[in-house]
Amino acid sequence: MRIHFCPNTLRSDQINIAKDIIISLENNGIECTLSEDDSMAIFSDLNRAGKIEDCDIVASLGGDGAVLRAAQIALVYDKKLIGINAGRLGYLCAVDYKTILQNGLDISDLIESKRSLLKINYEDKEYNALNDIVLSKSDFDFDLNA
Repeated sequence: MRIHFCPNTLRSDQINIAKDIIISLENNGIECTLSEDDSMAIFSDLNRAGKIEDCDIVASLGGDGAVLRAAQIALVYDKKLIGINAGRLGYLCAVDYKTILQNGLDISDLIESKRSLLKINYEDKEYNALNDIVLSKSDFDFDLNA
């Protein structure tokens, strides 16, 4: 089993949580990879960068925002997605990080649920969304392709 992690590295507390979870999972035989930037942020001493296409699952680590960002990656690479809550509420997350640290992660214990995607066409481009789409008169000043 190989999991590609998409942690929220903007919060220092979640960098430490990510490191603890990855080490715990690796000690239980689950290979974990990260993007090059995330690998350097979390493991400056040991590179764990890997290709998403070589993984079985994409895992977000953080709150619902992290799930929504990781969902875009999972969609592009046609991978299953699991949300690991290390935020506050985590409505979209399947499991809390403390549970993984105490009991490990047995993917076979999880129930797969299919989710519908929302699609919007804007200026001749198609965009996908997992949760919602916001229509507004004003410009939000962010890149829709990010």
